[in-house]
Amino acid sequence: MKTFQTFISAFLGGIAIALGCAASLVLNTESVLVGAVFFSAGFLAIGVFELSIFTDNLGAIFKKGNAAKHANKLLIIYLGNIFGSLLTGIALIPKLQPIAKAFLMAKFEESFESICLSSILCGILIYIAMHGFRKAGSGFTGCAVLVVASAIIPLCGFDYAIANVFYVGAAFNNIQLYGTKIGEILLLVIFVALGNLIGTLIFSALNQFKNEDLTSSKRSHRHKHRHSHRHHHHEDDSQNDEQSSSEEENIAENISDEQF
Repeated sequence: MKTFQTFISAFLGGIAIALGCAASLVLNTESVLVGAVFFSAGFLAIGVFELSIFTDNLGAIFKKGNAAKHANKLLIIYLGNIFGSLLTGIALIPKLQPIAKAFLMAKFEESFESICLSSILCGILIYIAMHGFRKAGSGFTGCAVLVVASAIIPLCGFDYAIANVFYVGAAFNNIQLYGTKIGEILLLVIFVALGNLIGTLIFSALNQFKNEDLTSSKRSHRHKHRHSHRHHHHEDDSQNDEQSSSEEENIAENISDEQF
């Protein structure tokens, strides 16, 4: 049951991304900036409704004892995202086919190196958007981080695997046309997905390393503070003991003098 719920959450996440892409495609003809802002609406919906996207929580896969469990979950989320985005794209063929087809064909003109780099940078931005939203909270600051980070993706032409799946669905017109491009389409989707994962993983790993370094530094500082406090406390006790011993000796001398 939990697996099915994960798939449904990912399916809805794919739909949210696809609707943001659809709005961006339509509005790009008027204003690229406005189109980019509406593209981010999909990520905003994912953050608000706590939906799943395959680039999220990737770092959990590499934690000890969690690899197999989280790798399986990642695959389910990826498939859910693909189905949600692809079916939304197919549903919007009558409205978006010419625009989506031109957009997708332009992707095939890009070099392999360019696609790899843009997909990695996209993964980094997605991590910033989603984790920034969670860390800052769902208020104005969190929403602003999410919207700005995700809007940079279309503004810079970065590649997001789930968005590309939507363009494939919306651009589809007949099997014969795609028969000549099917290999390129599959490679595009696979390589962009890998690039997104690599970008997310790099930023996530560096962020965790930074946090661990800060945590260990704070622990070291607290340990030194406790040690210093104990040392001072020990010195105070020693001084008190010496003072008490001195007072006792003075009393003993006074008594001896009086007896004499």
